[in-house]
Amino acid sequence: IFNAASGGTPAQIQYLVQNGCIVPLCDLLVEPQVLPNPMAALNALARLCRHEGRSAEAITRVDVYKLRMLQSHPSPEVQRKAHKLLKLVVMSPAVRIAQQRARIAQHRCNPT
Repeated sequence: IFNAASGGTPAQIQYLVQNGCIVPLCDLLVEPQVLPNPMAALNALARLCRHEGRSAEAITRVDVYKLRMLQSHPSPEVQRKAHKLLKLVVMSPAVRIAQQRARIAQHRCNPT
């Protein structure tokens, strides 16, 4: 997944986002047996999140918990990249809108 995301054309990246590759990519980030150095996967994830046509869709699917876990990775380079990507995701207008919609939906289901 991260090879396709890191070296793919814009059309290929859009295909990856549309077909749900963000979640499995996030899952790979914290599996040291499978991926001892997650830099390539982090770079691929960043590229998916910055892709013009699908950035909002990609960003809302990123697993923030796994990015936070990587902030304590032994490699300072991985820590920095995870922090930078986490900041991109958390500060994204798409994430804020999704959170707001979730709060509205929750309030509708559980009015007080």
